[in-house]
Amino acid sequence: MDDKRLVDHFALIGVGSTGPIERDELIPTASSPTTDTSIQLSPKTYDLTPQHQQPIVDLAIIDRTHGEDPPAGYETIWTTPNNFSANLNHSGLRNHEMYLCIRRGRDKPPITDIGVLFEGREKVMENVSVIETTPHGYPASIFSSYNRERTLITYRRAASMILCNTLAVTDICVIMESRGETPPHSFNKINKNLNRSMFGSNIYLCYKKSVIYPIRIQYRPRILYTFPPTDDNPYYTFPDKTPLFCFPMGAFIERWPSKVALQSVAPIFSTFLLSHTKQYGACISFYELFNAYDRLLLTNNDLINRLDIDNDHLYASTCIVIFSRHPFFDTLRRFLFTIYQLIVSSGMTTSNNNQLIDHIPLIEQYLKHFFYHVPFPSPSKPRIFVEYDEPLLIVLPEDHGLPQNGASFVDLLKNLGTDNTLTLFLFALLESKVLVHSLRSSVLTGVVEAVNSMLFPFQWQCPYIPLCPLALSDVLSAPCPFII
Repeated sequence: MDDKRLVDHFALIGVGSTGPIERDELIPTASSPTTDTSIQLSPKTYDLTPQHQQPIVDLAIIDRTHGEDPPAGYETIWTTPNNFSANLNHSGLRNHEMYLCIRRGRDKPPITDIGVLFEGREKVMENVSVIETTPHGYPASIFSSYNRERTLITYRRAASMILCNTLAVTDICVIMESRGETPPHSFNKINKNLNRSMFGSNIYLCYKKSVIYPIRIQYRPRILYTFPPTDDNPYYTFPDKTPLFCFPMGAFIERWPSKVALQSVAPIFSTFLLSHTKQYGACISFYELFNAYDRLLLTNNDLINRLDIDNDHLYASTCIVIFSRHPFFDTLRRFLFTIYQLIVSSGMTTSNNNQLIDHIPLIEQYLKHFFYHVPFPSPSKPRIFVEYDEPLLIVLPEDHGLPQNGASFVDLLKNLGTDNTLTLFLFALLESKVLVHSLRSSVLTGVVEAVNSMLFPFQWQCPYIPLCPLALSDVLSAPCPFII
């Protein structure tokens, strides 16, 4: 490949338009026996949100001093992670035993945020509810000062039913910092001490957010179209692991209620690095309507049987990806969104072969121009401006003596902070096993590349995967150092 070529390859990846979705295209899960000749998918395989990961839809505070019990259907947070009492009132003054109760489900819009309100010092934000009384009408204030300023628990509920791939609160815990407790892994601490007195323990609330998934099955996506065509270069093979990196958590066919508009689920932009070929990948994953019910095997008919044709639809994960030797991520993102808008506006779906054939020529016009007519910036022309539906600006990287990569120190410091950044730097220098993870795949490559950049002039010689697909997670068992 020409190092001064702006981009190398483009691909469209999805479920495809021909052939049944057979066993060799389905990725078995822990609940899927694999000894039979046909794959068996139990109901647990489809609903990947078990009871303990159901979103929290209601909060309540009970006063045990008044003999209150948890309301029906609620679970109570009785203890902290280290089995101390999770009594929210540790002031030692008005020592009523107050406990937080939660209820999980899908019968109402889930809770997306929780908070602590110091009455008299703060105002209640818009769309925020305040828990002022217990289920039996007693005061739900965690702490009341001498000037009667109350400490109250607040929460914000989603504006409507969240049904598809959206973050919501799925767990809450109480920690006592004065006893040495820290927030559990992946929990966020609300940095407001519930005990505002000079006595007692320091009590904090922590919460965890998770993605709420619909009922779904996992399939193995296909590379449906490449540009330039691989036939033009018989010595080049398109990276066979590309679908894994485009769908790091897997590709799915999902059941959505018909009231969920496809346009309401935003496409996801992410980046990755194929370290063995030194190629950067930028991709946009999105969903498209899937009507080919007959392509699901009889053993997978549980998904169809649970489908209400009038009220539900099936949608399949789809992706467009572009490769480059250079980390022009913003430029690649803008170009991919231009292609994405073409696909959406044309109504093309990869599961319909006729639509695929009809609309590919229009996409190819943009690809040919971007691949063959947009030059790489040079010292004589350091800025290249391209006028598409979304204008592109390609700027020649500064030659400051450092190797060019996709590092984003802004994302590194914004997401990890100074202390964690220095800790990562130390572990990398000591050649430790470093694992970075995030629910937002769009920031992972930039953050991990920044960690690698800090090692300059040293070079990391061990396994290095800025964005590691779940299917390749066995590399975590490697006996050598890694940055993943």
